[in-house]
Amino acid sequence: MLLAGGWDLIAPAKKVKEISKVANSNMKDSSVLVTIARGLHTGFEDQITLFSLPISSVLKGADLAKVFFGFADITLFKILGLLGTLRTKTGQIDGSSILMSYFLSQMTAGQNITPKKAEQYLDDNITDRFEDKFVFTYGGEN
Repeated sequence: MLLAGGWDLIAPAKKVKEISKVANSNMKDSSVLVTIARGLHTGFEDQITLFSLPISSVLKGADLAKVFFGFADITLFKILGLLGTLRTKTGQIDGSSILMSYFLSQMTAGQNITPKKAEQYLDDNITDRFEDKFVFTYGGEN
């Protein structure tokens, strides 16, 4: 199962779709693609990361940042907070977490994952207003 954010600049949805198509051409229906409308890049980090460098670690260890940058760090966090608000309004974080749970439970049970089953699981477990933000296909093919 591959998740692709429609607004992702790091791993564009078109590239993720190509990966899914190639996987499905090698083994039919082996890759379920989930495209998230207005979704941004989500890694497996549990903290904000820029250029593979966790910002929280840098700022924790750099109290001098306040001296050198003044309100720059506060401004950065305000901007990231605003972007975070926009991001959560897509249901991306909740949906990604729900789908990861589904994927892992199906995988450990040795069950197949289909777009229809994954979408039903998400619909049953996410706030109704976010259901239409997720599109499920086999590599972009309906």
